[in-house]
Order: sequence, then C-alpha cells, then structure tokens
Amino acid sequence: MVKLIIPEKRIEMLLKQNKKEEALKLEEETTALNQELITAFSTAYTYGPMYFIYSTNMRVFVEGDPGVLFDKQGEFATAYPKNWLFIELSDSPELNIDGFVVRDRNNDALTKPFPYFTSQWGAFRLSKKSFYAMLEEWQRRLKKLENHL
Repeated sequence: MVKLIIPEKRIEMLLKQNKKEEALKLEEETTALNQELITAFSTAYTYGPMYFIYSTNMRVFVEGDPGVLFDKQGEFATAYPKNWLFIELSDSPELNIDGFVVRDRNNDALTKPFPYFTSQWGAFRLSKKSFYAMLEEWQRRLKKLENHL
C-alpha cells in the first residue's frame, strides 16, 4: 500500500502561529503531491493489488480497521489485507535523500536483498526522477529479486 503523507502537525503549528496562507499553501502542495502519487501508482504499478492510505489513518488501520484503505477507483477496502507492506515518499534510512522507502508493519525500513529504497534523484543528484520512473525502477528490482528466489 502507498502511505500518503499529511503533515497535520506542521499545518496545525502554522495555524497556531497565525500563518494561515502558509498552512493553506502547504495543504495544497501536499494534496497535489499525494494526487501525483495516486496517479503514478494507479497507472504504472503492475506488480499486484495496490491500496492507498493517508498517514493520519495509519493508527486506525494498524488497530484493525481496513476501511481507511482505498484503491485507485476510490473504493474503500472491506477486508484486512493478509500480508502487507507500505511504501512512502520519505528520506532513505542511510543516505538521507528522498525516494520511495518500503516499510513493514512496525514502520521499519526493509533491508537487502529486498529493494527497500528507490532514490528520487538521478546520477550525482543532477536530475529529479518522476514518480513513474521511480516506480518502474522499483518494479524492475522487485522482478529481479523474484527471479533470484
């Protein structure tokens, strides 16, 4: 599943500081970014079923409510997934650069040989990859791992 980040605490902090415009801008940017992620995974992810969840709903999900998951059509899940991992746009565990990080139920990043991180940056951090390119790279690495097992 894809964890869509909602910077709820940052937005609340900005509002408490009477920075309403900044809070609205952050909310708009986050909404646009999350929509880009939903679109990329909905169109380019081919490895299996995919659900989305907002970070603000993770606790509810972990406590056993699958109704906070939704698919690419916007339909909410009715059953708890048997096996699941989540992927999010975040800092890498070791490199401190942005990319897709795959995490387990305990919010720990997976380790090798699983392709647990895909950088958002190209060679020498000169160019930024699209979510589609990152997703294609990650899926190639998943397929390669599968072929070696």
